[in-house]
Amino acid sequence: MYYRLFTWNLKKWGRYDDPQGNALIGVSFVMFLNLNALGVFLDFMGWFRYFEGGLSKIEVSIILLIILGFNYFWLMHKGKYLQLVKHYKKESKAERRKNTFILWGYFVISLVLPLLMISIHKQLIG
Repeated sequence: MYYRLFTWNLKKWGRYDDPQGNALIGVSFVMFLNLNALGVFLDFMGWFRYFEGGLSKIEVSIILLIILGFNYFWLMHKGKYLQLVKHYKKESKAERRKNTFILWGYFVISLVLPLLMISIHKQLIG
């Protein structure tokens, strides 16, 4: 995902738009959505009170900053993203199409699943 966001941003706006930073934000945002989906799922299972307890804005901000920090050291620190670029440049056109299709599926599911679970939760509760 990082590579696709990075190369898309680079082609669209060039280096001056900080494509590596924008890709980092995109990946971190999707991870944040996935963690929220996990919270909703755990609430459904009765293992965690995601809706009732709720996290404060400060706690949500801290979680997002932790995700950003983790992803920074995992993907960007000391130019690690350049290794991803080097690795994925070798993809054939068929592999690139397949991987892009899988990535879009993952992205759509990451957006829709939490909304769907929240909608179901609201219907069950009231």
